[in-house]
Amino acid sequence: MNRVFLRVRKCLRPILRLVLRVLGRRGPVRGVYQTSRDYAERSREQRENGVRYAPIFPEEITERPYPLSLAGDLQGEFSKLRLHTAPECFVLGIPKGRVLSNRGTVLTPGHKLLFDVSNQMSVRRDFAKVQFHQAFQRNIFPPIRRVQGRVAVLVTAAGGNYFHWLTEALPRLRLLEIAEGGIDRIDSFVVNQGASFIGESLDLLGVPLSRRIDTDWNTHLKADELLVPSLPGVTLNPPRWACSFLQERMLPHGAPSGKGPRIYIRRGQTNRRFVRNEEEILAVLEDFGFVSVDPGEFDLKEQIAIFRDAEVIVGSHGAALANLLWCGSGTKVLELLPLHRPGKWFWPYCYWALSASCDLDYHCLQSLETDGDHDKELYADQSFSSTEIRQWLEHHV
Repeated sequence: MNRVFLRVRKCLRPILRLVLRVLGRRGPVRGVYQTSRDYAERSREQRENGVRYAPIFPEEITERPYPLSLAGDLQGEFSKLRLHTAPECFVLGIPKGRVLSNRGTVLTPGHKLLFDVSNQMSVRRDFAKVQFHQAFQRNIFPPIRRVQGRVAVLVTAAGGNYFHWLTEALPRLRLLEIAEGGIDRIDSFVVNQGASFIGESLDLLGVPLSRRIDTDWNTHLKADELLVPSLPGVTLNPPRWACSFLQERMLPHGAPSGKGPRIYIRRGQTNRRFVRNEEEILAVLEDFGFVSVDPGEFDLKEQIAIFRDAEVIVGSHGAALANLLWCGSGTKVLELLPLHRPGKWFWPYCYWALSASCDLDYHCLQSLETDGDHDKELYADQSFSSTEIRQWLEHHV
């Protein structure tokens, strides 16, 4: 049996080689670099001219404060995440570099994956899972489109989500500004598409429509020089410098909101994490002067203003809380968290991390129960104790 297999493999090998030769840079990737620094150093050793690696912010270890109240049995989960290491941030320049799909996968001219700048939500930064990355799952890549000039990568995995776009895509502009002496020296920017906030935010940050390249699953671009900013830290953990950059550049654009200092954030049009006893909670909040807001009903400038003018924010876990970016230091936040099942990965900590980077007064309350029909906490409906919410308001508002 083994001899037959070896004979068949020997016969098929030349055919496979021919197919891969014909496909060229559209066939399976030929390897992977775990880090961009490693790729840059290997390129220098092999005298591949033109690859540039510019470090911007060094690796940093931060200690985040515990939630100030109502963490309950989540205290242990927050304790595990309290010390956080943010990796070095940089900009990599690759002559003839390529970017694949609306996940922002970066490929070298030698047709290898650059893992650390090619985020994928199912893989994240776990190099042990690299075989599950889309670059290794796609056997035939889309046709290559050549783009002249210096092209910068902003597109990122889940960039169509408000939180991920604000905290993971846009801060890459700051890295480019530092490394390149300003974004006016860059010919084009590869971006996510689809959501209105993408275009609105790029308008505010000075990236004109004429210099944007939209992406979809079949995007495969090759640039004269591809400029690849690192992701700004670890996904779900926005660093302080990224928050400061966004606040400095975007807060001045907020128009008067007129919504007042106490805001409850509705989930709006969603089929995930619906708050089943929301009307009961609203009745309590109204006793304390809260106004109910669905951020999805407002444009970006209006959302900036609503959160900038707020003094107390209450809302359940969801992308709308990315607007905590616009809150002033010391703003009180009560996040209503999904019920956490012991032994499962604790994922809804990003707004605690964001609050720490923005110096907000963060509190949280866990759901009483969750929808048993959902396997994932991410999708489950929830209900919260209105009594505990009232007690929190009496002590903190």
